[in-house]
Amino acid sequence: MSSLTVNGKTASSASIRLRGSGNWVADVNLTEGEALTGAVTIASEDDVLVLKGTVKRSETFAGVTTLRIFGGKGGATKVLPARMFQNVAFRFILDASLKEAGESLAPSSDASVTSAFQTHWVRTQGTLAQCLLSIANATDSTVRVLDDGTYWIGKPSYPTAASAEFALQEWSPDIGYLRIAAQKPFLRPLTTLSLPLGTDKVSKKISTVEYNFEPAGLSIEAWIQDV
Repeated sequence: MSSLTVNGKTASSASIRLRGSGNWVADVNLTEGEALTGAVTIASEDDVLVLKGTVKRSETFAGVTTLRIFGGKGGATKVLPARMFQNVAFRFILDASLKEAGESLAPSSDASVTSAFQTHWVRTQGTLAQCLLSIANATDSTVRVLDDGTYWIGKPSYPTAASAEFALQEWSPDIGYLRIAAQKPFLRPLTTLSLPLGTDKVSKKISTVEYNFEPAGLSIEAWIQDV
């Protein structure tokens, strides 16, 4: 299989789902060493995929430790108190709210969103995730946790996916689903992938990507935006 480690410990299998909106989640099985807690780094062979996250659940049975890992530092579910902001850009509101939850804003966030000026904004009491969603809804944008664990907000532009060789194994256009085989976990959400369909190539916007690392190899599932 394509090699995957968590803090340097080799995974026997793993399923990692990267979403175009919200947080990514990884379910990883380890058969070596002690169980892991707190901040971890998930890394694939050649560092094509490097994820920074936090262990939310760890269970060991029959010598196998199963981890559930979420992106970031675990602050998405922290409840923030109500707060009023006046005469500030959304960047200030985002930075303040993320800092309260121990998280940080991605430097690549869309400036057209973060620079939007607000004369009056009330943050109601709720989780960090709810706070960010309210800003995303107000600005017609998307919030997602990136590979490095930072929070990105913006309007997706769907750049071309990273170049890599792959074989299309399944394509279901009616539900916008595809499965491919590849040597490396190259695909990301909110990118555009060129699919070889017959003698043509068709560009598709990717909304969600799921990597399945198994002893037999790596398979990649993906779902299309706006089927």
